[in-house]
Amino acid sequence: MANTLEDHITEVLESFKGEEINRVIAIYKPPDLELAIFYSKIISKLSPIIGNLLERSVAKELGVRLKAPYKRQDPEFPDVVVELGKDKRIGFEIKAWYALSTEAAARFRTSQKELSSGAYEEVYLVVIAWTMSKLFYGKPKIINLFFEKAIEIARTRDQKYHNPPWNIVLEPVDTSARTINLQQKVVIGKKLQEESLPEGVQAEEELKKLAQDKKIKDYKVYSTQEDYVDFIRNLERVLPYREDSNFGKIDRIPHERLSSFLKNTKKLKLLGLTLKDWIEVMEYISKRSSQEEKSAQKSKKKKKLEDLVEKALKKLGYPNTY
Repeated sequence: MANTLEDHITEVLESFKGEEINRVIAIYKPPDLELAIFYSKIISKLSPIIGNLLERSVAKELGVRLKAPYKRQDPEFPDVVVELGKDKRIGFEIKAWYALSTEAAARFRTSQKELSSGAYEEVYLVVIAWTMSKLFYGKPKIINLFFEKAIEIARTRDQKYHNPPWNIVLEPVDTSARTINLQQKVVIGKKLQEESLPEGVQAEEELKKLAQDKKIKDYKVYSTQEDYVDFIRNLERVLPYREDSNFGKIDRIPHERLSSFLKNTKKLKLLGLTLKDWIEVMEYISKRSSQEEKSAQKSKKKKKLEDLVEKALKKLGYPNTY
């Protein structure tokens, strides 16, 4: 029986596990293996739609369970807000992850400042893993769920990535005077472009010099304090950086519970094989179609993959024509 708020959240999210999303999206079985492989490469593009559908469902169920009004917010952060009482709100930022993709590419870049602003009693990051019920056709099916306090994920993300002068995390500038859709609430990760350093310039020396000028003692330790944020912005002006397109990806945030969730989800079985096996099978079939791969000498690993492919295709009802 649920006693705490997090108990209620756990029960609500667990109730969605194994559920198919009906009456909205259904994909028919591809008539041949070639089209099936094509489907497997593009189905992940449904994630934004799946995410929006689940935002509504999760918000409604939480509102009912907690006997509290709720609403979806678009484009505001977070995705879902539940009103628990006067000046007591909790938020949920929901990320849908197509679990047969090679990487959980959804991004979480909300700043620690935003998460600790006091606007919400707590904000939770929710990751919902889904696949199609029949691998790459059927209906979208929820196979696993994860939630954690968003501030914990953000702290891990920033502290692990931030390593000046090589990697830096930039807090957003104050844009509160702008309309909601133009306000900046996310951090940016940037990498030093060493090849673009002017001749004779040493990045470490420039970092130390700037830290001394700005009177920043722990200049390697990430902080959201204004003097440190200003210090990092000045460092960005002094040294050449480029934005890191991988920063904030769910798969790249080394949070222990989140990483375990992603890893364990890949171990779940669908149609008799683990998701990890299915990913290997589809990648291998795609590569094997090339003449170079067909003529390559069989290795022990290749033989294992061939056996796995044979087993997988039998389960799907396709002839092994690749």
